[in-house]
Amino acid sequence: ALGPDADGDPELMDGARASYDKMLRLVQELLELFRTEQLGSQLQKRRLELDALVENAIAGIRHVARRRGITLALRQLSAVPTVEVDAEKLDRVLANLLENALKYTIEGGQVTVTLGTEEGSGVEEGVAFALLSVTDTGPGIPAEDLPYIFDPYRQRSGQVSERGSVGLGLSIVRRLVAAHGGRIRVHSRVGVGTEFRILLPLG
Repeated sequence: ALGPDADGDPELMDGARASYDKMLRLVQELLELFRTEQLGSQLQKRRLELDALVENAIAGIRHVARRRGITLALRQLSAVPTVEVDAEKLDRVLANLLENALKYTIEGGQVTVTLGTEEGSGVEEGVAFALLSVTDTGPGIPAEDLPYIFDPYRQRSGQVSERGSVGLGLSIVRRLVAAHGGRIRVHSRVGVGTEFRILLPLG
């Protein structure tokens, strides 16, 4: 293996390591994307308290927010009944959304997790949902990029390429949410921030 004392240009070696790390992340995310396509009935669902899962996820990343000078807040609109979910998969969803929100929020900004319930409307009238959203005060997503935000083969202009993301995380998130019978939507305004909003069926 190459070490710091190996012959060669240090900058070239650093660039090679960065390229290797990026390729490794890409392979890992491609494997995870493939696994989400095979989910079907493979979810290990059990009834749990959604607020406890959310609080644990926030606690696990609070040190990152503190280090970056970002406020991380939990806003609970109403009590949420127990939900039947795969705790590991839903934790993966929340971790991805929180990591993205912190990544795109500058020092002094805020990331807010909102938890509550929502009644369906239209064809979903009478159906109750658990609401889980992650909102940041980052730069926002251009309107032309929003239709492709969950597309694994497209990347957001500017933000994603700038930060070195391989762009598969949100596609994985959408598939995990769909496997639970839920849905995820994104609302964003350039210069204001972005909200990812998840609805999971109750009952």
